[in-house]
Amino acid sequence: MLGLVLLEQVYRNGRPNSRWALKYLCLGLGILFVFELFLYADGLLTQEPDPDVRAARGYVNALAAHLFPANDSRNPEWSRDV
Repeated sequence: MLGLVLLEQVYRNGRPNSRWALKYLCLGLGILFVFELFLYADGLLTQEPDPDVRAARGYVNALAAHLFPANDSRNPEWSRDV
């Protein structure tokens, strides 16, 4: 939950003309955080996480991972030394 709040603050406190540069990064991280919140909330409510939801975690991560290079290509002046 804290990750979603921090992500929202990063996007909201960004300058309006540079928010487009963070769009895919925030979307990718938001997908990851929302799925993790769903996974752990389901496990907390049912006392055992659903195996199908746990199996879908890899697919969700793969889906979100495609948004990070898209964000990087929108910002050519950012460093790629990661």
